[in-house]
Amino acid sequence: MKTIIMLAFASVTAWLSLRDQSEKPPFPTPPGTIEFIADAGSPQVFTFEDWSFKKVEYTEGKVEDIQVELAIRTSSLSTGWKELEKNVRKKKEYFFVKKFPEATVTINGAEPAGENQFKTQAVFTIKGISRPVELTFTLEGRHVKGSGSLNRRIFDFTDEGPKDEIPLTFEADLPE
Repeated sequence: MKTIIMLAFASVTAWLSLRDQSEKPPFPTPPGTIEFIADAGSPQVFTFEDWSFKKVEYTEGKVEDIQVELAIRTSSLSTGWKELEKNVRKKKEYFFVKKFPEATVTINGAEPAGENQFKTQAVFTIKGISRPVELTFTLEGRHVKGSGSLNRRIFDFTDEGPKDEIPLTFEADLPE
């Protein structure tokens, strides 16, 4: 009888545990997209599924004064290829999310680069290493869309594989 009670208790506990996990809310929807393309013979699109603005100071028409800070949860990297995701998240030669769970991007001002085109030297902090990365973007109202390229080696991504220059794209609506 004691064994039956213990098995029943274990079954109920397991069921409650599984039920609690399935009822957890999904990641909050990010305010836009951040993607980069790594090419090790064939292009592979990587998307960060969990990121958010930490600070946005922008007055329409005054792009030179724009201030943006965003945080990216590096474990939210998604490719649709689970084995690749696991390696890129886990390995010290890549994101090493166990030690570096967050990357950040900081923008302090921008300058005109053409009709409705702007450029900025954003500071990316990845794996605790901060480096400037030039980004170009358009801004319509509060909708921003742009691109850039970063050299993975300057962020201590040392494993062989993708090309050193990694193109990136982003699109988002700046919060009020």
